[in-house]
Amino acid sequence: MNKKEIIWLAGTILFIFIVGFSFFGLANANDSVLDINVHDTYFVILKRDVLMLFSVFISFIVYLIRVFTEKFKNLVANIIFITTNTLVILVLTQIISIVDSYAKISGTTEYPPLSGGTVEHSGNSAETFSLILLITQIVLLILLIYSSIKTGKNYNPKL
Repeated sequence: MNKKEIIWLAGTILFIFIVGFSFFGLANANDSVLDINVHDTYFVILKRDVLMLFSVFISFIVYLIRVFTEKFKNLVANIIFITTNTLVILVLTQIISIVDSYAKISGTTEYPPLSGGTVEHSGNSAETFSLILLITQIVLLILLIYSSIKTGKNYNPKL
C-alpha cells in the first residue's frame, strides 16, 4: 500500500470520527440510544449502531468517488470500495426487512374479522420506500460486479 492510499484511508476514518462524534456524541455509554418515533411506535437504536451505519455509508461514498475518478486503476482503492459496497448491500438488506415488516403491519386489514379470511394490503409509503431500496440494492450489486471485473482486469501480479 502506497503512502497516498494510507493518507486517503486515514483521512476518511478521521472525517468519520469527527463528523460522527459531533452528531452522535460518545457512543460507548450503556444508555446511549437514539429514539425514532414512527406514528405510535418507538424504534430504539443504539447510537453505536447508527455510528457504524454512518461510517459505512461515508466510506462507501468517498471510495465510490475515488474509484470513478481513478477509473478503477488503483487496486487498494478498488478492494476497499468492493468491501464497503458489500457492507452497504448487507445494510440495505436489513433496512428492507425492517421497512417490509412495518409496511405489512400498517397496511393490513382482515375481512371478516377474526375468522382467518382474506388479507388485503393497502398501498402505503413504506412499500414504495422498500421498492426504492430494492432497486438501489440491485444497482449496487451491478456496480459491485462491474468493479470486481475491472479490478480483476487491472490486477497484474509481478511474478
